Amino acid sequence: MEQTGSPEELAQLLNTLGMSWHAKESYEEALKYYLQSLKICEKYEIKTVSLSLHVLGNIGGIYEALGKFDKAEEYYVQAYEAAKDHGEKKNIINCLNNLGNAYLHQKKFEEALGKYDEVLQIAEAID
Repeated sequence: MEQTGSPEELAQLLNTLGMSWHAKESYEEALKYYLQSLKICEKYEIKTVSLSLHVLGNIGGIYEALGKFDKAEEYYVQAYEAAKDHGEKKNIINCLNNLGNAYLHQKKFEEALGKYDEVLQIAEAID
């Protein structure tokens, strides 16, 4: 099968397919597509915030849904780093909140509170 389109478009398509499977709670199938998308993002150094950041967050979400909170944390940290690099407050807030949730599920209460406090400080600064 011949591939047309850019690597970024293919990565976006794979992420969208993953989101479809995620919505159907077919987590293993969703993860397969998300990881393929991430591999393309890494191979071609795709740094588009709306893609690489969301793929990382989606992978974290799958691991969270599967109860693998340490793996969720790993991907949420990567998503947070990407969000900080791009400086978009909304994405930073979302990533910190996800990271706080992963910590909460792991009973890392102090770390969770720290992330939620960061979310509050950023949100208050936006107003």
